[in-house]
Formats: sequence, structure tokens, C-alpha cells
Amino acid sequence: MRLLASIGLFLVLFSCELQLQEIPAPDDLLPEEKIVLILEDLMVTEQYIQMKYPQPDYYLEVAKHSGDAILKKHGVTFKQFDSSLNYYGSHQDEMQAIYNKVLENINKKLNKL
Repeated sequence: MRLLASIGLFLVLFSCELQLQEIPAPDDLLPEEKIVLILEDLMVTEQYIQMKYPQPDYYLEVAKHSGDAILKKHGVTFKQFDSSLNYYGSHQDEMQAIYNKVLENINKKLNKL
């Protein structure tokens, strides 16, 4: 539940009319569809880890290893993911559409349970 609240807060903050400096697309920009899949996996995993490991020091270690495994699963380096996320983050409309799709996908999966 905290994850959904965090995501909701993120979207509210993102929807503010702040002017961000747009970053040019990196040469190895990940397509939106791939970013959606990675973020979906990261968010679901983060929620699981938070529920299972409430101690912050252990949680951070497990989260880092899990994040690395997720990027490896998708065949993406941290640098590539980070530069792509920075690019989309500087393009508010695109980033909001990405997070909307992530939430939509997670909600579809939850509704199937």
C-alpha cells in the first residue's frame, strides 16, 4: 500500500508545472516499453522487500542486489537505465505516461489475484 501511495505522490509532484531542463536522448536510450517493464519489476520487488525486511540496513543491501538482478534479467546496464530514466524524467509528459502504464500493469495483475 505504501508503494501505491508513494507512486501517487510521485505522480502528483510530477504533474506540477515546474519547468525542467530537458536532457538530450542518450545514444543507448531504452524504449518506453522496456522502461515500463523494468520499473514494474523494480516496484513490485521493492514492495516485497519492504514487507519482508523492515530493517533499513538489510533492506538496502537486498534491494541493491535485487535491482542489479532485474537489470540483468532485462539485459540492461545500470548506466543505460540511469541515463534513460534521466532523459524521460526531464520530459514530464513521457515520464508521466510511463508511470501511468506501470500502475496500470500492476493494477491488472492485482485484479487477477
